[in-house]
Amino acid sequence: MFICSFICNDFDNGILKNIISRGYSRQSIFTAKFMAVIVSTLFMVILNLVAVFAVSSALYHNIGSIYALFIPQLIILVFGLISFAGIFFMLCSIFKKSAPAIVVSLLALLALPTGISIISSYLHINLSCLWLGNAVSTLAVNNISVQTLLASGVCIIVYLVVSYIVSISVVKKLEV
Repeated sequence: MFICSFICNDFDNGILKNIISRGYSRQSIFTAKFMAVIVSTLFMVILNLVAVFAVSSALYHNIGSIYALFIPQLIILVFGLISFAGIFFMLCSIFKKSAPAIVVSLLALLALPTGISIISSYLHINLSCLWLGNAVSTLAVNNISVQTLLASGVCIIVYLVVSYIVSISVVKKLEV
């Protein structure tokens, strides 16, 4: 919701037109917005992790040693959530309106894994590694191999880079 509001309100209220008229390029505007989305997502996720750690420690005492075992998973999870934010940013840049962007974002979270699964079964190839949610969900296992961590990390970086490139290319061709 925050990302859709942050991106789409500039289109709806004409703010983007005013910013562009001041001489800023569309790429610099949306790169700054992309970075703001990433930083704010990172801040919210870290704030949630700290709150969970504090409450768990208060309730169950000396739980810090258990959390130390999950640090690699938490790092990948944080980057996974940042990648989801990048995907939402991309969809908001494409649709430019809050309501369609929110609907498509929610439907994408539901439909893409199903679509990838159907295509995988049709082609008899395991494409599940292409869905970001699968890369993040594999982190729920206690003993994660280095290969799984690296595969999840690569998947997450690819999603983040692709969402940025698509967003910027859409915005460059945009009429304000």
